[in-house]
Amino acid sequence: MEARVQTFRPDPLPYRSIDYPARTALVVDNERYGVSRPWYGYGFTEVTVPMLGAADSLNVSVCASILLYEVRARSAGWYRPGPLAPWTMAP
Repeated sequence: MEARVQTFRPDPLPYRSIDYPARTALVVDNERYGVSRPWYGYGFTEVTVPMLGAADSLNVSVCASILLYEVRARSAGWYRPGPLAPWTMAP
């Protein structure tokens, strides 16, 4: 699953590695067709949400929920961005 985050970096990045500014717009679309052409006029980058297991994609609403939580948690100062600690990840 991919999501578009307003930035000017063209490389796909893990969603936890992005610095989300105070005014962040998330544009989430399906992975098969991507975002609509009008969005290409704006600066954005693809942000990936990693998955565990055999599924090949996340439901778009699940992906949006993960991203919205991430942006909100950071804006509230709930935690610092970065990769998960090794002891918190599934084997």
